[in-house]
Amino acid sequence: MNNTQHSIMVSFFKIFQKGGKHYICPSVNSMLKVLSAFHYIDIKRRRYFQAMEDLRNAGYVKTYYRFTNDENGEIRQIPSIITMTIKGCKYLILKGVKGASKILSRILSWLKKDDRRFPEEKDVYPGYPEEKRIENLARLKALLEFL
Repeated sequence: MNNTQHSIMVSFFKIFQKGGKHYICPSVNSMLKVLSAFHYIDIKRRRYFQAMEDLRNAGYVKTYYRFTNDENGEIRQIPSIITMTIKGCKYLILKGVKGASKILSRILSWLKKDDRRFPEEKDVYPGYPEEKRIENLARLKALLEFL
């Protein structure tokens, strides 16, 4: 993971922490301003999109694209909903980001509510069969209670 991708992950974490939710909806322009102001990383939109694609392919974040109709009936894209996966939370914890375990516990508490909106369990914990996922989530909850 390069410096830009790491800075995006840390920025997402700070927005998660400030917003108190398990998902965020930042616009591309606002994320570019955050990266420039707090991480001194000046990139263009294309590089941000490529970094986000790399984070999605690595399994650190999951994106839900949203669209709406304007008054003329045309379809417009609005800021996507972004959530961090268990793998993304683990990355931040291993990098020593203070408070990353709170984001993980917030995501797990959302999953316990059995809400069918985004994100679902398969979104934040992809790539595992159902039995393995349930077993690993139980172990993870026990670990968080210990911390």
